[in-house]
Amino acid sequence: MKMLSASIAVAFGLCATAAQAADADHGKAAQRCEDAVAATIERVRGKDVQDVQFIGAKRAVTADGEDLGVKGEGRYRRNGGGVPFTYSCAVNEKTGKRDIYRMSDRGGPAQNLTNSPDVDEFDAVWNKEGNRIAFVSDRAVDSEGRHHFDIWVMDLSQPDQPTQITTNPSHDDCPAWDPQGKHLYFRSNRGGEWSIWKVGL
Repeated sequence: MKMLSASIAVAFGLCATAAQAADADHGKAAQRCEDAVAATIERVRGKDVQDVQFIGAKRAVTADGEDLGVKGEGRYRRNGGGVPFTYSCAVNEKTGKRDIYRMSDRGGPAQNLTNSPDVDEFDAVWNKEGNRIAFVSDRAVDSEGRHHFDIWVMDLSQPDQPTQITTNPSHDDCPAWDPQGKHLYFRSNRGGEWSIWKVGL
């Protein structure tokens, strides 16, 4: 069973390195971003995906404080045809953590929905109505002060008040909504092996 994700846009963190030339930093950010985008496309679209390519002339890297924004265009082959795509990444050089961003498919500025530089958040997926997002976060802390990756849901009307869905000392990721929006499927290594789990909302 394959887990599905609704978004190709990936918010990806990059660990801080010693100060280097801006062009070198931008190149590394773009490479990390594009590696993550390619991996997401292959996971989401399945084994039929071949030859993911990025158009260097379309790549743009901008700096905003500690964040580097990377966006561009690419193409991959699937079932004998070419499929174009656009992508956007937000790279925090200081903390190495990921955030969830939203950007119009027509382009424009990206909106940081989680804005949590000290928390790692990723695998965002929309519900069918487009008003809630399920995602993975390690923001919760257990009684021993440890962080675990759990499934959370954000209502876009209150993005600063997400709801924790799973609580388990395991790694939960790859959430996917059921068509009715009443359950989430997700991958977890609880019990010592990876399998697909289902939770009601």
